Amino acid sequence: MPSPFPGMDPYLECPEYWQDFHQSFLPVARVYIQPQLPEQYRVRIDERLVIDAPESSGFFYPDLAVLQRNDWGVAEPVSTFGTAEVDSPAVVSLLTEPRGEAYVEIIDRKGERVVTVVEVLSPSNKRPGDGRNQYLEKQKILQEARTNLVEIDLLTEGLHTVAVPRNRLGRLTPFYSVVSIWRAEKAHQFELYPVRLQRRLPRIGIPLLPEDKDVILDIQSVFTQCYDNAAYWKDIDYTQAPLVELTPENELWRQRFLSETSQRSGDN
Repeated sequence: MPSPFPGMDPYLECPEYWQDFHQSFLPVARVYIQPQLPEQYRVRIDERLVIDAPESSGFFYPDLAVLQRNDWGVAEPVSTFGTAEVDSPAVVSLLTEPRGEAYVEIIDRKGERVVTVVEVLSPSNKRPGDGRNQYLEKQKILQEARTNLVEIDLLTEGLHTVAVPRNRLGRLTPFYSVVSIWRAEKAHQFELYPVRLQRRLPRIGIPLLPEDKDVILDIQSVFTQCYDNAAYWKDIDYTQAPLVELTPENELWRQRFLSETSQRSGDN
């Protein structure tokens, strides 16, 4: 049974559910990504990565990393998802490019280069403290090392944390949260997908090396599978307000939407 919401479910921001959801999201996302990758790539979760970047602490733990095996031929991308296409992002440009124009190789313990890191933000990344400081440092290192960075923020509470500057999001408001893609080959811009409660979660392109096509990650499909696998509907009381504080507009929409959904269910 899916969540009653068309996209993000604000009730999952409750600490009782979020950690479980976060931990289940990444393995499901890998299942969607792996079959589409050219043979030279592989996906690893929570793998210790050694970084060769200025002022780096030497290693960090990403949420999900796409790695390229050295000395392998380039294979054509393989997709098992038919003719699905990436949703159109909003693209914002910076006045100047970030530091670190020179290419810096990033390797893991086996000497393999990390091409892309996918992060799913947690509350600890968005509130003041060591967790946020460490995440921002990792963000900086990845950009200096010219590693593609995909940040999936599904949380409305907390400080602005994705790499794109907050003042560049003005034309996207209002939004619940945001998904941000930073490509090393286009360091002066970000591809952004505003997350809104009223809409399905976006279908995005996960960048690889410039010569290879993006692989598609349908965030809504991953979300729905995680929700179904955990059967959250058995525990969540949708007759009560969520613990997360919504904007007045989103709260009014939530009440109306759930009321109409309940009425339709009662008519069946």
